[in-house]
Amino acid sequence: MSDNLTDQQRQEIEAAIIAGQKIQAIKPLRHAAGADLLTAKQVVEAREAELRQSLPEKFAAAKGKGCMTSVVVVLSIAVPLGLCIGKAGGLR
Repeated sequence: MSDNLTDQQRQEIEAAIIAGQKIQAIKPLRHAAGADLLTAKQVVEAREAELRQSLPEKFAAAKGKGCMTSVVVVLSIAVPLGLCIGKAGGLR
């Protein structure tokens, strides 16, 4: 990763990578290193590959977190919508 990063910035970027949040890793890298989007993306993806190799257990623990969030979001929209449609007499 870039030599311009502090230890704290490096840790935050790596935490975002492990959590599967590449955009949250790319933004501070671009800001701190002054890198363009493509370069920052390539650096983050290269660091992700290194971390996956050296810390596979961290990625296994983070795997699947986004699925439940998606289910909750869909249900929070679908259930009230279904109730509204049911109260209104259904679709016509």
